[in-house]
Order: sequence, then structure tokens, then C-alpha cells
Amino acid sequence: MLIGDVTVGRLVPPHRRPRLGVPLLILLATPYTLFALHPSVPLAALAATLASVGFGASLIQQERLLRLTPDDLSGHALGLHSAGMLTFQGLSATLAGVVAQLTSPATAMTLVAAASLSVTLTLAKGLHAPLELSKTVEHRPTS
Repeated sequence: MLIGDVTVGRLVPPHRRPRLGVPLLILLATPYTLFALHPSVPLAALAATLASVGFGASLIQQERLLRLTPDDLSGHALGLHSAGMLTFQGLSATLAGVVAQLTSPATAMTLVAAASLSVTLTLAKGLHAPLELSKTVEHRPTS
């Protein structure tokens, strides 16, 4: 996760970041589809490590949110984003746990990864759409 966040936040120029959002979201889910093959522990750990780099997409999505939100509402928007994300992560983990109890952990991880890929690919066109606002995040005053 740290590698993805540092790479996106510090090494990728701001004008290139929007193009990396969808590929990073795909990277976040795709390695977990390997669990359908019941990989060895080292290979499973490698897949999880590789997938975690995809968490860098969250920075890109937050930048997009801030560009689309009026300055006076940015704190509210980030708060709602954070609360919604944490809520749905918890619900998704619960659902994955139920599926794992009824099937197997490998099946649950594979199904959740496939669902994540499906959602990402469904939303990909909108995530690549150019923003109509010209605000830039890097020049925002910090509060």
C-alpha cells in the first residue's frame, strides 16, 4: 500500500494521475483472482502484496472528488467519502466472510475480486471522463 501511495502521490506527475486510476483499481482486484487456483502461501502473499499497490487509486479518486467539489464543501465531501468507504469496506468484508463460511476462503476471495473487477469495468468510462472543472488539488490552500 505504501509503495502505491508514495508512487502515485510523490512520483507520478499530477497530469498523469487520472489515467492511472482505473489500471490501479484493476490491479487492486486482479491478483486475488489467482486464489481460485488455491496458490501456495508464498504465491498468495505475493499476489496480496502486488494487489496492495493498487490502493494508490484512492489518492486519484480523492483528487477527482476534490476537483468536483466546491472548496467550501470539500471537508464535508471528504468526510462523507471516508465514512461511505469504511462502511462499504466493512459490509464487503462481512459478505466475504459469509461466503467463505458457506464455501471456502479461496472461493470468497475470488468472487469478491471478480465483483470488484466487474464494478471497476462498469464504471471505467466515467472514471476516464475529463473533468469540466479546472481546479487543481496541488495549488489548494491547506487548512
